[in-house]
Amino acid sequence: MTLGNAFNALINNIYGSVVIDVTPKSSVGAYSGLTLAIANSFAIISPIYPSVSG
Repeated sequence: MTLGNAFNALINNIYGSVVIDVTPKSSVGAYSGLTLAIANSFAIISPIYPSVSG
């Protein structure tokens, strides 16, 4: 479980740095916010989904 949490944190940092490196400087905040909103939405939905679909 510790390794899983460590790899999860690593991937989140990589996603954040890719957004910063790829997007234009004027819209980094918008793209970062959109990425965070999508990630948080799925983090909320994913525990609920198996009970709904099963």
